[in-house]
Amino acid sequence: MISKELQGWEAPTVEEQYAPDRTILTLAFTEKQAEKTNHQTTKTIENKKLIMEFLEEKGSSKAREIAEHIGLSSARTRVILSELMESGEIQTEGNGRSRAYIRKRN
Repeated sequence: MISKELQGWEAPTVEEQYAPDRTILTLAFTEKQAEKTNHQTTKTIENKKLIMEFLEEKGSSKAREIAEHIGLSSARTRVILSELMESGEIQTEGNGRSRAYIRKRN
């Protein structure tokens, strides 16, 4: 019996052939890709709120400064900043090292 918990691996393919009376089990050696969901955790929502409050108070700020203020890694902060940009809540000024994030005004 195949275990229900495959620890991240794709489920094997079982093929039964009746002519030569055999069963073939095919195992793929590729890891199953994580499924992305649109579900946001409470923590992510709270971090977005903290970023928005920080930008309201500070005006504009770089990703590194925001990360230090809210206590996240720079990489995670940039992911959240990208989500906020996609939703139209913030915008950027400058490019590359001089990029700063500001709260979008209506």
